[in-house]
Amino acid sequence: MAIEQLFFKNFRNFESLDLSVDQGFVVLVGANGAGKTNFLEGIYFGTSLRRFPESQLQQLLKQGKQFLKITIRNQGPEGQRQGVYCEKENGKISFRLQINNQPMTRSKYASATPVVSFLPQDLTLLTGSPNNRRRFLSESISSVFADYRSALSNYGKALVQRNELLQKIAKRVAELEELSIWDVQLAQYGSLITERREKFAEFANQGLGEVLRAISPELGKASFYYQKSGSALPADFLKKLAAVRSKEQELLTTVIGPHRDDFWLGVEGQPLVGFASRGQMRSLILGLKILQKAYIEKIRRQSPILLLDDVFSEFDKLHQQRLIDFLKGFEQAFISTAHLEEIRNYLPEKRQIIKIKDGQVTA
Repeated sequence: MAIEQLFFKNFRNFESLDLSVDQGFVVLVGANGAGKTNFLEGIYFGTSLRRFPESQLQQLLKQGKQFLKITIRNQGPEGQRQGVYCEKENGKISFRLQINNQPMTRSKYASATPVVSFLPQDLTLLTGSPNNRRRFLSESISSVFADYRSALSNYGKALVQRNELLQKIAKRVAELEELSIWDVQLAQYGSLITERREKFAEFANQGLGEVLRAISPELGKASFYYQKSGSALPADFLKKLAAVRSKEQELLTTVIGPHRDDFWLGVEGQPLVGFASRGQMRSLILGLKILQKAYIEKIRRQSPILLLDDVFSEFDKLHQQRLIDFLKGFEQAFISTAHLEEIRNYLPEKRQIIKIKDGQVTA
């Protein structure tokens, strides 16, 4: 899959952008703060409705503007055209979503164009907060399953309501029995999320060793360990909730479920974090991205679009070449860099160079 045309209106520092892009490598060049990351986030948000980490929805609107619009047209004679329109009114932002001029639900819209991102934050994927690892799982699975995206949204809403009820119960303005309705919803949506994550973990485990042997042979015995907090069976999920009821009343929060999931990589049950070198950690993260791409391709039967945000310089020369080999597997890859000369020798002759400065582009 590849994008042919991008249109941004009032997105971040882009007041207006109408740009044709090529297949293959599209290289974004510009100084720090010029808008390279914003450009990539525009594609990411315009396809998946997700934001980059630490990014707030209100920040996506150009300062002083009340709406934003992103339209993306894919390549081909009948290229899919998808668009998101966001408008701020009374402090709230509403969405209008369309694919080929037809209104679309969030879950169907967000799974229409598969995308893989590789951001600076991903370089601490295995050492940082579990939130980033759950984000990795959700980005991978949401790209191929609309029901997962929908379940994740509904689970989050139910979780907020349940936690608020636990607070009210502690203040004696609600009864303990009222939790049952939210328990059922949490189990319904949480079990689907857990099931999808278990299957992804199984896929990752089957392919991780082979992928890593090609990047760093000494890591070829690594395994993917998924730590689930809930259950893939609704009945078992409800039993787990009942078993921790007293602890939840003490902590005033929901203590089990997909929002507590995590994963780690290890050899024979021993975590690699803390033992692997810096270069090996880069290999592990690159390996996860390769698996993410392979997972999407297996189920979607099409290559996702890659967004690579200025992480090339973080790899040594050997891993830079392996990163380029990874990029060549994509029908289209958007790569940002502040210093084109540093990566020019690794790029194929056929590439599109886009210069960005203060929200303006020159192709």
